[in-house]
Amino acid sequence: MPLLASNDNFEPVNKGGRPPFEPTEYERMEVQCLSGLGLPKVDIAARIGDGIAEETLARYFKKELTRGRSYANEEVAEALFDKAAKGDISCLIWWTKTRMGWSDSSRGQEETANLVTTVRRCIEHKGKSITCLPNESLAVKSDGT
Repeated sequence: MPLLASNDNFEPVNKGGRPPFEPTEYERMEVQCLSGLGLPKVDIAARIGDGIAEETLARYFKKELTRGRSYANEEVAEALFDKAAKGDISCLIWWTKTRMGWSDSSRGQEETANLVTTVRRCIEHKGKSITCLPNESLAVKSDGT
């Protein structure tokens, strides 16, 4: 606590007001969990203690807010990848459009079929590496091989 010069004994003087915020380990875990679930910061701040300001949340829980989103994204991405690897067509389409930048509106039916074959080949090689083989080895030739 700050010392005031007018205090001859140099004892800490309470200036009044609210004491400084000190997050608990439980609050840190709660913020990380709620952030991962996608709750807005205003709602997360309301759940901490008797409620804290969003600025306080951002200041004291920056790491937990970032980690919560990151861990949740990792779990969802892993589940999506697993479903796509098992041949779930909806997941394959979503993955190729969002992660690979593909669009079926500009492609013909044959080219789209070739892209699906390429993705399936990539998934078949998943056991060797999480990343796909080089594009040259995945290219679909005109004869379908």
